Amino acid sequence: MRLQDVLNRLDRWLEVKAPDDFGTLNPPAAASEIDAITEDRFSLVPEIRT
Repeated sequence: MRLQDVLNRLDRWLEVKAPDDFGTLNPPAAASEIDAITEDRFSLVPEIRT
């Protein structure tokens, strides 16, 4: 199972079982925000980007 699939399942579970907690989650970072953190000095493995 892909990491993204696991995260999607967790999101759906939280949305149903703990909607208040789900509502406090931040949205995912944009690719440009992730790139800014690394300052183009190194690459991140796909699982970290996910």
